[in-house]
Amino acid sequence: MNKEKLKNIIFVFIISFLPQLIVLITSPKILFWDEYAYLDNIKHVLFNTPYFEYYRFPLLWWILTPIAYITSFNIFIMKLLLISIFSISTIFLYKIIEDKNYIINYILIIFYSINGLILIWGSRIYPDILATSFLIISLYFYIKNNKERNTLLSSLFAVLSVLAKYEYGLIYIPYLIFSKNKERIKIIIYSLIFAIPYFLYNIIFYHNPIYIFIQQARVVYEYSIYQSPLVLIYYLLIFSGIYLLSLIQRIKEDKYKVVYFYTIISLIYITFLVKSKDPRYLLMVLPTFIILTKLFIDKLKGFKMPYFILFTISGIISFYYGFIYLLNYNTNLSNTSLNYIYRASIFLDQYKPKVILTNYLWPMVAYYTDSQVYIMYNTTYLLNRVYPQYIIYTPNCGLDYPFNPENYNLSLIYYYIDPSSCSVYIYKVNGYT
Repeated sequence: MNKEKLKNIIFVFIISFLPQLIVLITSPKILFWDEYAYLDNIKHVLFNTPYFEYYRFPLLWWILTPIAYITSFNIFIMKLLLISIFSISTIFLYKIIEDKNYIINYILIIFYSINGLILIWGSRIYPDILATSFLIISLYFYIKNNKERNTLLSSLFAVLSVLAKYEYGLIYIPYLIFSKNKERIKIIIYSLIFAIPYFLYNIIFYHNPIYIFIQQARVVYEYSIYQSPLVLIYYLLIFSGIYLLSLIQRIKEDKYKVVYFYTIISLIYITFLVKSKDPRYLLMVLPTFIILTKLFIDKLKGFKMPYFILFTISGIISFYYGFIYLLNYNTNLSNTSLNYIYRASIFLDQYKPKVILTNYLWPMVAYYTDSQVYIMYNTTYLLNRVYPQYIIYTPNCGLDYPFNPENYNLSLIYYYIDPSSCSVYIYKVNGYT
């Protein structure tokens, strides 16, 4: 590798790593909901704590468990690892679009790195960025495929992407459609081999090779709230914007048809087949939009300047929405130690409870109390089956489950209102009926 290429790689790593490092350093104490769930799973493995969401996407907490053990559960270092994986994958994305026009390549990578979705989710303990990172690396080896090793590596990282988040398995559809027969067979065989640890894990613990997958699908289907496709289209315009023009081009090479076809079917899937329209799901297609946009720009003749003006405006809009979201989150006092669920959890920790009922943020309660936590969807039913010692209830910020404390043998031992006017009550259970 010559010095010029090495300099480019270092530059790409820095411009993708630095924004995430700034976000990480400035992030408040309170994590996102699912971050607590994945950290609970890690604590369950390392410290045998009772709370465990077995249906979670496995690869994220599998990767972070040894890191947590080595670093004495240092969340900052765990997040730093995820940011590093993202930044390394950005180098692979740069290598996919790399040509002699360094300026265009840099512009694309810069706007990718500061895209609002990347800013919000890049430093979170969520599976999406990890899955996206492995997808990029898989695509790199597929597109650059001229050796047996590349097919093997492309299959490996495709499996890792799927184990990070199952929806990314959509990449196998274009892989199998546009690959030659011999290569298609190799992709299937290699992928099945690399997926063996996942199958074995399911068989050993649940006696079904795809049990976690089935349960994840069930939980998502049963508990997701339906939103109109217009919601995701709105987010698509905000965070993808001008990238959408790259879908109107004609792709000739099969290796890029894979990218195009994957982008189309992923957009159809998250727009029409997924009930909840979280903008985070667009991370599935953000890197493929970059690849397609590069192809689109290469085909432009006399319209490059107007396009780049629109591209810059689109990038700024996406950055603005991400920046405002982070600013609001970081400056909200409810995301500090003043948070009502945090305060309640810390208060209860002094009693070392074994079982708790709550109507909100149960993974967070479990994380700070190391106890088993149940959702109080039916308090009467649960009291005499799980025997909680305490109940954490918030009437105006939690899930709206019917609950009247006067109907039970309870004592109020704590009450608090946080800066967002969220009220929290803690009751001690004195007896069961």
